[in-house]
Amino acid sequence: MDENFILFRAERGDPKGEKLFKKFKIESTPLLLFLDADGKEVDWIAGYSPPPESLLAQIQLIIQGVDTFSSLTTALNKNPKNPEPLIKLGLKYQKRQNREKALECFSKAALLDPDGKIMIRRDTGELISCKEMADYHYAMTHIVTWGLIDMKASKMYVQNYPNGQLLKEAYLELSRFQSLDEEEGRAFYEKFISKFPDDPDVLNKYIERIDRIRQPLENNPAYDKGADFADRIVKVYPEITHFAASENYARLLAEKNDMEAAERAFGEDYLSRQVQSWSDNMLSYAEFWLGRKQNIEKAEEAITTALKLTPEEPGILMRAAAAYYHQLKLPEKALQVFGPKTLPKFKANARALYDYFKFWMTLKTNEESAGKALKMLWELKPDTIYYRIGAATVYWKQGRMEDAFEIFGPDYAIEHMEDMPALYQYGMFWVGKTINLESAVPALTRAMSISPSIWTNHWRAATALDKANKPEAVLKVFGPGYLPHIKDDIDGLSQYAGYWIRKNTNKESAIEAAEMAIRLQDATSLDLHMLAFTFVQAELSYRVEDFYGHEYLPNIKNDSSALYFYASFWNRQNMNLLSALEAAETGCRIDKLNPRQWLTKAKVLSNLGRNEDALKATDKAISLDKYNDVKEELDSLRRQLVEILKKKMRCFKAI
Repeated sequence: MDENFILFRAERGDPKGEKLFKKFKIESTPLLLFLDADGKEVDWIAGYSPPPESLLAQIQLIIQGVDTFSSLTTALNKNPKNPEPLIKLGLKYQKRQNREKALECFSKAALLDPDGKIMIRRDTGELISCKEMADYHYAMTHIVTWGLIDMKASKMYVQNYPNGQLLKEAYLELSRFQSLDEEEGRAFYEKFISKFPDDPDVLNKYIERIDRIRQPLENNPAYDKGADFADRIVKVYPEITHFAASENYARLLAEKNDMEAAERAFGEDYLSRQVQSWSDNMLSYAEFWLGRKQNIEKAEEAITTALKLTPEEPGILMRAAAAYYHQLKLPEKALQVFGPKTLPKFKANARALYDYFKFWMTLKTNEESAGKALKMLWELKPDTIYYRIGAATVYWKQGRMEDAFEIFGPDYAIEHMEDMPALYQYGMFWVGKTINLESAVPALTRAMSISPSIWTNHWRAATALDKANKPEAVLKVFGPGYLPHIKDDIDGLSQYAGYWIRKNTNKESAIEAAEMAIRLQDATSLDLHMLAFTFVQAELSYRVEDFYGHEYLPNIKNDSSALYFYASFWNRQNMNLLSALEAAETGCRIDKLNPRQWLTKAKVLSNLGRNEDALKATDKAISLDKYNDVKEELDSLRRQLVEILKKKMRCFKAI
């Protein structure tokens, strides 16, 4: 690694780190960012999934220049009509949580393959049209990236690709937002399962949702249907087990004489994972039956088997101890499998030591050994604040404040006066509990003065201090004196303005922040939309015209979402309605299959008194609202419009 890279770790709270976060617009961590000698981005790896060998393989590909951000950009510049680099770039932006850039790439890629004749190979090896791939990921970006979740693009994908190669994946993503308590959710799952009637993944999604039904399961058809699906899985699943898939893959690798890869696929690591899985399953079996006070003997056998399979695994030992202690009422057995004699096994495992301490302290037994585990933990990880907070919480819940202060009290704050993350966590912990405020409030304000660049920390600190009734401290960490630190940050300025306007205090400074935000060049349409509401709340509606009025419309003429928000805003204020109508009509032309656009148009027309036209727009929206996303709102509006028109007709006849 050292031969190819100069390594640098950027951390939140550190001034150097914050500068890099801002410069490269890093929204999420962990993120590995690869720069060339000139400081330009070569590529990035967003997130981390074990095993580490997988990460090293990705880094090796970057060293070789395979599908890096840099190489894909070069390929696109050489052939702008090739959609493949655009799709791959879009996926990179998607993983980095850059919604705007990802959507732009997928939109352009789809336009380059209108007939779906250009093929691209997926990671799974199968070929798929660039058009479908781009449309699918365009839809998914609205769900998997940060921001407002918008499912209409996913629903459009499902509608436009009834036999698509990525149809199952799209349905699985949408299923996260569907409930069997609602008619829409039941209709969704019925259609989903009709497409994949014997797919275990699909059937299992339905079964998982049954656990979340709020209605009684007795005489509930969803329960019976779920039981039927579970039976179907049992009949189908043995033919496609993970074991068979891994064995087949290893056999293919062996035939190619790639025994190293075969070992990775079906060797020692595979066996270790399977043993862990078997052990987990045995305990799940025991917990299931013990929780129902049935099949006790077999449940005990399952616990014994799990302990034989993984006698050194702390998580298994703790679960077994919990079963012995709580369900079987055998505390001596619990101590035997997860007590003082097993504690030395965990001397190098910080998480296990913490879990041991928390487990026994919560039960208020074996406390001497639990205290010993805590001392071992401090020797191993003296500066890990997560464990400090956890241990202090355990003591606080038991009312043992002296013990809580000993490990996370005023002395800790004094020792960490220059450590911003430690002071911040300390202050937030005690301020949130409105305890130890004489130490926590100064610690929190001190932490904010050390690192003023992270506005989210200042906002959270202000919110906590406000709940603790410390107005002077609130102004100190998030008052007028903080504005210079966020003068170039649109999000920070917007949050600052909104925070104080909602509190109806520090109003002059809040308006100043909003004015500063408006002047920033990187202010997006959504930023301006939110700032417009801030000015309305501040009773300065007239000021909104200056930055979000009719002259702003050309800036968003091709952005259907921005047009929707613009029209909705002015319609709600019952002002600037002609501009709102222009925005709504443009939005309907661009996004003509979106019922929300037509609903907004109908509302604006109604406010303008054009009720006949409003009724036509409402009926158009109803015809497009196939998933009943806005059914209640449309039905209510239609009833109002029909009543208005009936009254108008009666008046006309009377005349």
